[in-house]
Amino acid sequence: MPRTALEELLTRTGMIADVDAATTQALLARIDQVREEGVDDDALRTLVQAYGRAIGRVAAAEAQVALRHLAHLPEDEREEGLRRWIEHVMPVGSLAFSQLHPPLVERLVRRNLTTVADDSDPDADPASVAFVDLCGSTAYMLRATPDEIRDLADEVYMVGQEMAVGRDVVAGKFLGDGVLLVGRDRAALLGATLDTLGELGRRTPLRASGGVAHGWVLRRAGDYFGPTVNLAARLSEAASADAVLVDPGALPDHPHRAHRVTVQLRGASEPREAAVIEAGGEA
Repeated sequence: MPRTALEELLTRTGMIADVDAATTQALLARIDQVREEGVDDDALRTLVQAYGRAIGRVAAAEAQVALRHLAHLPEDEREEGLRRWIEHVMPVGSLAFSQLHPPLVERLVRRNLTTVADDSDPDADPASVAFVDLCGSTAYMLRATPDEIRDLADEVYMVGQEMAVGRDVVAGKFLGDGVLLVGRDRAALLGATLDTLGELGRRTPLRASGGVAHGWVLRRAGDYFGPTVNLAARLSEAASADAVLVDPGALPDHPHRAHRVTVQLRGASEPREAAVIEAGGEA
């Protein structure tokens, strides 16, 4: 991907819309150095997409908090308030990123490096995936206050992160009323899924269900997708509250307290077999 194509990509995604020419050239020069380290154009596209998602999301959250702060100021003080916000509050995000980002990348690389074969595709490899969803969340949100919905989403985030810590599991995506968990080890992923159901049932007004599948998972720009992700989502839809539906290929070697059922999944042409494990039971 030549520089002109990269600049077009950065422009079309809005990443450099408000950046001066000198900063843009400095960024492109740094990307040239990355190329010299052997990072190919497809990988650069992946990074640009990931940075665009992350920066856009962080900027949206910061802007929302800034607006909440500035709305209380008189109109003639808002410009100065915005300047002070950018100068004194936003650097917290830059410091957090610079301090937390490198060790996290190193930890993720070291965790997976021993399992990457020379001839494998590092963007598509076998993993277990779990979708955990709150049951009845639509009905709840239709009658809940904005504060109650925010509290619910915050709790889903905290539970998902807490259940992944200390396990070979990543909380890969949050959906407000659910979380996607990904891991290479079937037993660790299933254990995290069952614990997530239990914690959500204790810490939110709703109960939760889960679906687990194992197979190749495509990773792109920090996101996870592919048939295994879709299957886990469909299994979660079909699961009862406080239970996990597990595709047989995702079961650990010695699952406990599981029984087999036949389920019809949305979008599937034929019923398929799955195992049911109740939250509170052992996996």
